[in-house]
Amino acid sequence: MCTVFHWQSNRMNIDGLQKTSFGEGEEGKYAVIKTILQYHQRDLLK
Repeated sequence: MCTVFHWQSNRMNIDGLQKTSFGEGEEGKYAVIKTILQYHQRDLLK
């Protein structure tokens, strides 16, 4: 439940991240998703 809320709250930032840190297009989206999943895994391990 917490993860879903966290994902929704971060959706607004995805477009910004795509254009700045990860570049644009499918590659950028994949990089953003991968990064968010890494953060989630880190939270779950705590």
